[in-house]
Amino acid sequence: MSFPDLKDRPLKDTICLFDVDETLTKARQSVKPEMLDLLLRLRQKCAIGYVGGSDLLKQQEQLGTPSIPVTTLFDFCFPENGLTAFRLGQPLTSTSFIQHLGQEKYQKLAKFCLRYISELEGLPAMTGTFIEFRNGMINVSPVGRNASKAQRDEFNAWDDKNNCRAKFVETLQKEFADLGLTFSIGGQISFDVFPTGWDKTYCLRHVENEKNVSGIEYKNIHFFGDKWFEGGNDHEIYEDPRTIGHAVRDPEHTMELVKELFQLPRQMAQLSDLPIEVLEIILQHLYISFIYTHDRSFFAVMEALPEGQAIGERLFYDTPDTSQWTVKERQWRPLDLEFAKRRHRYWASVWGMNWGLQEYTRVKRRSYERGRLWWQDGRR
Repeated sequence: MSFPDLKDRPLKDTICLFDVDETLTKARQSVKPEMLDLLLRLRQKCAIGYVGGSDLLKQQEQLGTPSIPVTTLFDFCFPENGLTAFRLGQPLTSTSFIQHLGQEKYQKLAKFCLRYISELEGLPAMTGTFIEFRNGMINVSPVGRNASKAQRDEFNAWDDKNNCRAKFVETLQKEFADLGLTFSIGGQISFDVFPTGWDKTYCLRHVENEKNVSGIEYKNIHFFGDKWFEGGNDHEIYEDPRTIGHAVRDPEHTMELVKELFQLPRQMAQLSDLPIEVLEIILQHLYISFIYTHDRSFFAVMEALPEGQAIGERLFYDTPDTSQWTVKERQWRPLDLEFAKRRHRYWASVWGMNWGLQEYTRVKRRSYERGRLWWQDGRR
C-alpha cells in the first residue's frame, strides 16, 4: 500500500506515537486487524510511529507478520525507547547501554538483581530469562521472561497485591544511586533499567531531527500510552512539554481516541476496498489467531472475496514456507507442512465430529468420509 510523502500529508506537522503493550496490542499479543486498518488510515493523514521498551524482534512478532516487516507499517519505529530507530524502513544511529555503563558496573548490577530474585518468597512461578540484555537497556523480570500467558497474568495479579516490582526498584535505586540509572516499571512482569534520560523521551530527538532531514518540523507530537502514571514507563514522554499525552486503558480505547481526534470513520474499511497487501496482513494475523485460539474469523475473511480465498489457501496449505508460523524463542519460524495439516486435523476432532468436521470439510470441499479418516489420522 502506498502512502503520501511525509511532506504531502494533510497534517504534515503532526505525528502520532504509540506505546505497544496495552496500547496497540494486548500485552505480548498480536495486533488486531481493526487496529492495523485504523493505523493505515491514520497514516494517510499524518506520520505515525511506535515507541516501546522491547527490542525489534518482539515488536515484529506483535505488529508485523512473517512476510511483512513492522518497519514498513510505520513511518518511524523506535524499539528500546528509540535507542534503536528506523525511519521509513531504514535504520538510524543506535546507542549501546553496555558501552555507556561498562562491564564491571553492569556485572555488579546483574549479580545483585539475580541474588535479589533468588531470595524472593511467594512468587507464583519462576521460569527463565530473569535479565534480558537489550541494546539500550536491561529488562528485569522476577518471574522470568519465559513465562506463559497464564503465568504472566498470575504474576501480574500477585504483583498488584504485593508490590514486588515497586519494592525491587526501590532497593535498586538505593543500592546503585551513583550509576545515574532510571528504573521504569512496564508491562505485566518486568521493569526496565537504563541511563537517566534514556527513557521514551529519547525517541523525540529523532522526531525533532526530521526538520534537518526533510524540512518537516513536527509541532504536534501526540503520544498514546497506558503506563502514563509516575513510575510507569510512559510517564516521562507523557508529561514531556513537547508532547500531547493521551492516557489509554487498552487497545480499544486507543482506537476510540484516534477516531475522535482525527475524525476517522468508526467502521472498518470494506474488505473489497483494501489493497491486497493489507488483506495479506489481516489474514496472516487471523491465521495465527486460529492456530492458537481456534478463532473462525480466518475462514470468514478468507471466503469473503476471491483475493482472500487465494491468500488463505496459500497460507493454509500450499506453500511450505508460509503455511504456518509460530512464535518460539521470540523468533518467527516455519513449521513442517505435514505437521501443520495434522494439527488442523487433530483440532477438528477436538471441535467435535458434527460441527468441526462439517466446517473443516466445507472449507476444503472434502467428503465427510475423507474428513472422518483425517480425524482418525490426527489422533494418532
